[in-house]
Amino acid sequence: MRDMSLGDYAAERLWRLRKLTGHHGADDIRLFRELMGPVAGRPLTRPPAWKSDVTDDHTPVEFSLAFRRDHSPQLRALIEPLPDRPDLPSNFEAARQAIEDVAHTLGYSLETFEQVTDLFSTSLPQGRFALWCGLVMHPSRPPDLKVYFNPQVQGRHRAPELVRKALDRLGLHQAAESLIRPAEPQEDLLYFSIDVGQWENPRTKIYSAHRRLPAQEIIPPEQREPLAAFCDRVCGPGPYARRPLLLCRSFSAAGTRHTMHAPIRDYVPDDAVARERTHDVMRRLGLDRETFDHALGAVADRPLTSDSGLLSYLSLALDEDTPRLTTYVTIEAYSADRTPEAMPWSHTGSRS
Repeated sequence: MRDMSLGDYAAERLWRLRKLTGHHGADDIRLFRELMGPVAGRPLTRPPAWKSDVTDDHTPVEFSLAFRRDHSPQLRALIEPLPDRPDLPSNFEAARQAIEDVAHTLGYSLETFEQVTDLFSTSLPQGRFALWCGLVMHPSRPPDLKVYFNPQVQGRHRAPELVRKALDRLGLHQAAESLIRPAEPQEDLLYFSIDVGQWENPRTKIYSAHRRLPAQEIIPPEQREPLAAFCDRVCGPGPYARRPLLLCRSFSAAGTRHTMHAPIRDYVPDDAVARERTHDVMRRLGLDRETFDHALGAVADRPLTSDSGLLSYLSLALDEDTPRLTTYVTIEAYSADRTPEAMPWSHTGSRS
């Protein structure tokens, strides 16, 4: 197994997940590998080329399955495109080129992408990443794309300013004025994302981490009770000192929506307990636990009782017609090389 390349290993896991969710054809896998960049050819016998913040063991890929009652699960991938010799400036250019190439292949407009890209490009970037891409797959049509920029590319203190400018450029003036305030000691703006593709209502999203705060102090009042209960079931009552909760604010023609992301892997002894907690949430929401279990089996190379981290996050959105629970699974390509410096808390995972 370990004589495989990173791209082969990741693509094989994607193929297994696609079978579970009713996807057919090879286009998604081809585009997935293209988005990975040159690092896809790197043998797994070599250590990670870059300490990717996508996952704890630095695998630059994470998969997720979004579940809604009476709907088929939606499969997604988060990818950090990487060149042969990674550093933050080179990573940004490699990711930008990969995004442009795939968008051109699919015939997607990059107008929104081009409106804000220069804000997040600098000759002396800071932070844990430069530019990421998401692939949102569909059974009967080409995938959509998501692009993730780093608001802290010029430092944490500049993040609110960069996000405000990006929102203004996209015509989201009310969001810029009402939702972006100066950085607070317990809040970090982590990701700024846009949708690219055939989205019915393209979204602009802001992800923020809230360190050591209870869920009740993070969640909008109208959703406080159910989302706080979700966080308690997944991660316990807090405070969330090991890794913070993430709040995603989404802006589109459909209005403003919120998603709560709970870092389950930091608050369980192993993935067997994480599975039990996920089952509890899914049972309450009337969701498909069998497909979820098959998805864990499709990516796991170890017993669930041996460690935590295979299931990294759960997220819950309540703004749609029916609740949407998203489960984030890692492929642990470098699990034997998992390093403690990514802890006690890193921004890893959970962008969808």
